[in-house]
Amino acid sequence: MSAAVLFRGVSDSSRIQGWDRPWRIDYCRCLESHRRFLIEPLRDRFGGVDVFISTYGDDTLRAKLTDDYGPRDIVMLEFPGSNQRRTALTGLILVLGARVEYDLVVMSRFDAEFFQSPVDLPVTPGGITYPFRELEACWREHRKVSDSYQVFDGMKAVAAFAMVVSELKIDSCVHYTYKLVEKHRDVPQGFSMDHIGDSNTDKLSNPTFKLARVPR
Repeated sequence: MSAAVLFRGVSDSSRIQGWDRPWRIDYCRCLESHRRFLIEPLRDRFGGVDVFISTYGDDTLRAKLTDDYGPRDIVMLEFPGSNQRRTALTGLILVLGARVEYDLVVMSRFDAEFFQSPVDLPVTPGGITYPFRELEACWREHRKVSDSYQVFDGMKAVAAFAMVVSELKIDSCVHYTYKLVEKHRDVPQGFSMDHIGDSNTDKLSNPTFKLARVPR
């Protein structure tokens, strides 16, 4: 049995030229929780875990991430013109390219700070598990889901998700995969928490994680 964790997205906004968001991201704020609630639980349960990284930055940041996470594979993308779709898809391709039949794969944002392990919550057998439905109106109209993490039970689910992400035309892609994955009737979807939440609130709206953003 084997498992993998894929960390994707912005890891250190101070290394990105042109970063214009009203907050900054520093993965170091979340590193300990990544180890405690993602990497270590998977290592304990499966006897080992491979880490993959898809992010932005220079060689200095690559070296720092390598020291902190010990990834099997890492890719550093150029930030201009990039988006969530690109980092997610690039990371999923790394996982698929490893040619390992991972039993469980977790994909997480770098700025998700965990307080509980997603693998200790319900996991959809043979499918894709999201944290929760995102915002009542957005869920009702667009089937929007939280993009903070996804749990894939087997490589078939990883491949189906990667195919859907590759077809999306919008930047905030991972929020809007649910409706498209529904086309794959043989890949079920579910939720860690059975409620409608908001990933982007400053308040801790669920017991599992929060997005660790610091005002600039």
